[in-house]
Parts: sequence; structure tokens; C-alpha cells
Amino acid sequence: MLPDQAVYTALMGSAGLQPYIAESGSPSDYRVFAEVAPQDTLFPLVVYRMVADQPFHSLSGSSNLRRALVQVDCYAATYVDAVTMGEAVFAVLSGNYTDFKGLAQDRRTMFDENSRVFSVSQDFAVWI
Repeated sequence: MLPDQAVYTALMGSAGLQPYIAESGSPSDYRVFAEVAPQDTLFPLVVYRMVADQPFHSLSGSSNLRRALVQVDCYAATYVDAVTMGEAVFAVLSGNYTDFKGLAQDRRTMFDENSRVFSVSQDFAVWI
């Protein structure tokens, strides 16, 4: 599994995020997007992006180990919702799981005056 696929699968399966990202019961309607959300998408939503993807090699060849740096941004109309979503992302991406190992690196909160939206941005190292 590729790192971005593992992150997407984990975010989509997060019980803590589903009340915020699920427009309906169908996962195809969940508001989790790679790189950028479509224009006019309703808040709250989550955007994830691969910042780096580094395969590891040894003198004997490929180790089949990869370390990806992933940024996950949670956007919401209220500060409380953005922070709560950020906590759900932290819970699902920081730890030891079947498909990957995650380590939280950094966290920032922001407010955009133009769109009047709060966000929590987090960076993770994801080992596959």
C-alpha cells in the first residue's frame, strides 16, 4: 500500500472524524480530499498532502520501507470543530497500526479572515 492510500483509508475510517466529514452515509460523499478540496465544498472538511515520500535502500537493495511526510489540514466554521477534528486526525495517524506506523511532528492552528474558517494543520511521519 502506498503512504497516501494508507492515510486516506485511515482518515475515511475514523469514527471521530465521521460526524464532521460525512455528508451522507456513503463514503463517496465524505469530505476528505488529496491536495486540495473542490471549489465550493462545504465545511467542515479535511485535506491531506504528501510533502515527501522517501524509500529506504540498503547495500543489498531495496528494503521495502518508506517514510512519507504528510500534512493534514482540518477546516471548520468554528474553532472547537477544527480542534476536535484535529484531535481525531491525531488519534488515527499517530501510533502503530496494521498498515503503517505514524508519528506526529507538528501542529498549528490558524484562522483565515477572508473565508472566515478555522483550521488545524498537522504534520506526520508515516512509515510503511
